[in-house]
Amino acid sequence: MLHRRLLKSICFALLFLFLGGLLVLGARGEGASQRFFFEYTIDRSALPAWVVHRELTLRIRVGDDADVRAWGDGVPLPVRYDETFPGTVLVTTAAERVLVGVEGESLPPDVGAYRVATLKEGKRWALSLTFDDGRLSVYENAFPELRRYGYRAGVAVIGRWLDDGDAHSEGYCQAEDLLDLLAHGWSVFNHSYSHYDSPSDISLEEMVRCQQAIQEHLQGYRPLVFTVPFTNALWEQIVNEHGAELGIHLMQLYSESGTCLLPVDDPIPVGDTPFHLGRDDIKDWEEGDYFDKAHERAMAAPPEQPEHVWVSLHGHDISYYQPSNPEKRDWCALTRAMAYLYHTYGAGGTDEVWVAPADEVFQYLVVRSLARVSGREVPARDWGPALHAPMLVAYSGDPDKGWKDTFIQEWYPAENFAGAVQLRLRGGGQGRSSILLQLPITPPAEGVVVQKALLSLYATSSSNPAGMEVFARRLLRPWKVAEATWWQAEEGSPWAEPGAQGEGLDKQREASDRVRVGGCEGEGRWYAFDITDIVAYWLAHPEENYGLLIEGQLDIAKGVRFASSEYYDKTLRPKLRVLYAWPTPQPTPTPTSFPTVAPSPTPLGLSVSLPLIFR
Repeated sequence: MLHRRLLKSICFALLFLFLGGLLVLGARGEGASQRFFFEYTIDRSALPAWVVHRELTLRIRVGDDADVRAWGDGVPLPVRYDETFPGTVLVTTAAERVLVGVEGESLPPDVGAYRVATLKEGKRWALSLTFDDGRLSVYENAFPELRRYGYRAGVAVIGRWLDDGDAHSEGYCQAEDLLDLLAHGWSVFNHSYSHYDSPSDISLEEMVRCQQAIQEHLQGYRPLVFTVPFTNALWEQIVNEHGAELGIHLMQLYSESGTCLLPVDDPIPVGDTPFHLGRDDIKDWEEGDYFDKAHERAMAAPPEQPEHVWVSLHGHDISYYQPSNPEKRDWCALTRAMAYLYHTYGAGGTDEVWVAPADEVFQYLVVRSLARVSGREVPARDWGPALHAPMLVAYSGDPDKGWKDTFIQEWYPAENFAGAVQLRLRGGGQGRSSILLQLPITPPAEGVVVQKALLSLYATSSSNPAGMEVFARRLLRPWKVAEATWWQAEEGSPWAEPGAQGEGLDKQREASDRVRVGGCEGEGRWYAFDITDIVAYWLAHPEENYGLLIEGQLDIAKGVRFASSEYYDKTLRPKLRVLYAWPTPQPTPTPTSFPTVAPSPTPLGLSVSLPLIFR
């Protein structure tokens, strides 16, 4: 009977492994603290040489209350807990060997099981923005707008403007502008040399000359993407036939030739013909409902098998919108789209979207499709120092938690407006008004540094459609929310100049950020101010946290109302989100081995990889 039971158990174990079930890597027990180490080998030998973005994200099962460490080729890696799949962590690396240590009292039986994430950092969907033609307005306006949110994009350049020594005079980027974009993680694409649309001007030579101009003027940079000018199908034929020899591996087509909402769960084909990616105009993002559709498709699928999509949009001239020139609507579309994206699906919302240039997203998909990952449990090691992933902390506009805000108005210089439901801002002309904010900052731990700090204010209405620059400055002296007026910071203590205008005395001389408010159709939207340097200063000098002054442009007569910390809709009250980075631990090398009891062997002594169980 005993032998029969043993044989039956062995058969069930073999069947379990054959069907890809969960692999128990030794006794897991409960109650006592346990520590296990797992090694994951990432074989990238099948990747083409043109793939330069080689990072891959692993989603690893660790349980709900585990302490986790990770190293890539011996160097500590940040570990981020994945809220989408509780009990798992995300590790992103370009390393070939990843070591992960897990410690806890009630580890799950499948601890160490892994899955390659469909998108980087386990995001639910991706967005790529491409700006055609290489307009100077992209560098001057789109670049700072996207940088505010930590987003990056691609620029499809016309080669002849790189060969022109005075492209600025014609409204196009010069080499130094594009090099700055590249230094900040943007990408440059081939958009033909002359950008002509007649069949006689569409040729292989146009692609070659643009590729040569980019490499010559941008320090040898080799674009992987060809962004088709206009809609002529002749380009598609030329790129399909000659793309590989030119180093072009991704072709961007207009939406009628492809799709701008592309499913990416299946492996990406890599061959001699460039991959085709559709795109639509940024002006149509809202009409097409692309962001909401991407979110809905990700959420509609079963939680264990979400559908991941890649949204591709493009724009052209990002000059500020003027009613006299209604064709220039890309700026309004871009700024509204990015504000909605960040506060709904970005770090200011569900944090589910990855925004990156098209070639970077494409290369991740190639790595994910061609790399081979294997994992195994390894003997225990010393418990090395942890390298925490950056932590995003949200401070809501709640008066009960120390948030203070009011506004001061030139028309009523002796009146205090504490408790107002809306904060009134007015720029130039008579009756100026400015906003005072005091934000309580409590860091999550000692030694953290500020990577990013965004203050979000919701504009409920404005007095006219004009566009106005709005500035955020650090206040240099104390004030009281129940006593501040246009004339005084607090009772008996006047401002150095009325309206807190004393530079170097009342307020910081240089603005930390300037945001263009208004100038577009529609009311009711978020605006974000990058106050990273201010919050970093407060972190180093907490006794000097006197808050912020938000003021408008002096030569524009425009009024804007923002929701205050007393606003009836709590979801629209001011918010501050701070991304904190943790110091790099010392020492940094992989923990050393030490004699210990060997882990229990895998069932029947078989050497198998950990199962792929997560999406």
